[in-house]
Amino acid sequence: MEVITLTTCSSSFEAQLIIGKLKNEGIDCFTTNEISATLLPHYNGIIGRGIQIMINDVDLERAKVILLPEVKTEICCPKCHSKKIKTGLGKNKAKKILAIIFSLFTSTNYGIENWGNICKDCGNEF
Repeated sequence: MEVITLTTCSSSFEAQLIIGKLKNEGIDCFTTNEISATLLPHYNGIIGRGIQIMINDVDLERAKVILLPEVKTEICCPKCHSKKIKTGLGKNKAKKILAIIFSLFTSTNYGIENWGNICKDCGNEF
C-alpha cells in the first residue's frame, strides 16, 4: 500500500470539505502543506503547490467516484452564447501587469487572481 496525492486545494476550507466527504465514506486521508499554503497563499499559484490531500492508492478509484462533480458547467458568453472562450488579462492590461510585478517584489496579493474571460467570437469581456 502506497500513499498518493489525490488532489491539491487552494484553501484550507476546500481541503477540509473534501476530507470530510472522504472520511464519511470510510477513506483514511490527511493533508500536507496546509501551514505553508495558508501562511503564503499568494505563492500557491506561482510554485504550483497548495494543500495536498493524501490517500492510500487502494482507495483512489472509490475517492474519485465520491468527489466526482455532479454537474459540469461549461463557460459560455452571456452576450452571444458562444463556447469559444479564452482567459486573459482583459482591459487595463498595463495595470494588471504592474500589479503582478509589485506582487512578486513585495510578496503581497494585489488582487491579480481574477483573470477575465473573453469571447473569441464577439470580443465581449466578462
